[in-house]
Amino acid sequence: MNLISGEPLGVENQRKLKAYLTDELARSLSDDKWKGKNQTIAGLEALDLVYKKTKVQLSEPARRDMFDEIISGLGGFGLLQPLLDDETVTEVMVNGPSKVYVERKGKLEKVDIHFENDEQVIRIIANILRPLGRTINRDILSVDARLPDGSRVNA
Repeated sequence: MNLISGEPLGVENQRKLKAYLTDELARSLSDDKWKGKNQTIAGLEALDLVYKKTKVQLSEPARRDMFDEIISGLGGFGLLQPLLDDETVTEVMVNGPSKVYVERKGKLEKVDIHFENDEQVIRIIANILRPLGRTINRDILSVDARLPDGSRVNA
């Protein structure tokens, strides 16, 4: 990571730092030393190690917020979770990193959610499919599945 410590990070450098930490964390978690540990705890420990190597200093609240976003994006439904928890939402559609829509009361509306890139969208889809024993990747480009609650997933 090529960021100068001590200087305030602009939005673009924060985005780059987050992308770098996310990529490095994903690589790091494939290491056997994290196997058998709670995923969130292992993720936070691994993320802290990767972060320290960057020598970038964020304020504690900014670091905590970034870590929370990265961890929820890797192991959960990330930016989609609030939509999935909203009882008024009957469908969530992601047509690209900046094209997220929900259906409420039979009406489609665009929501102000923006993923960093296509890889972040694919990571969330993979997290949704993992408990179902299904996957999506460059070789398997589409999947149709049902969640335990009966919800349909098509990606």
